[in-house]
Amino acid sequence: DADFSILGAPPDVFDRYVEDVHKEYRQVPRAVFNAARAKFLRTALAKDRVFLTGYFERKFGDQARENMARELAEIE
Repeated sequence: DADFSILGAPPDVFDRYVEDVHKEYRQVPRAVFNAARAKFLRTALAKDRVFLTGYFERKFGDQARENMARELAEIE
């Protein structure tokens, strides 16, 4: 859960994280990257919970879903 807590960060922090992920994978064509990222986001959003522990789900779950849904809407 700690590794995924960035998903539930405030929107500006999450957006910087997404930019950093794009930079890390800059050698991958954007269409390929977006397709794989969208698959990850759709899979994560389809689950009942984002986080395994109740603590992380309560603390970060709602914001994580908002962040991921916003990112998904931007890349689809």
